[in-house]
Amino acid sequence: MTLPVRHESSSSVRWDPWRDFESLTGQINQLFESAVGQSGLATGGGWAPAVDVEETEDVYVVEAELPGVRRDDVQVERAAAS
Repeated sequence: MTLPVRHESSSSVRWDPWRDFESLTGQINQLFESAVGQSGLATGGGWAPAVDVEETEDVYVVEAELPGVRRDDVQVERAAAS
């Protein structure tokens, strides 16, 4: 009677519990980057929300959705012309 023999393959990959976590982190980062996109980044490296800007005869009207931000906490500054 022949006994079964277990052969260990040299190509077997050792299980790493952190590999799945790193993969999940990468997927979350990709999802976030696709949602925010490059247009969500200001030139200074900070976040800049999408806004609607309308120019009237004497003023600019700027509308932005800023969930969780109070109106009093928003500061609008005029950028220097280049």
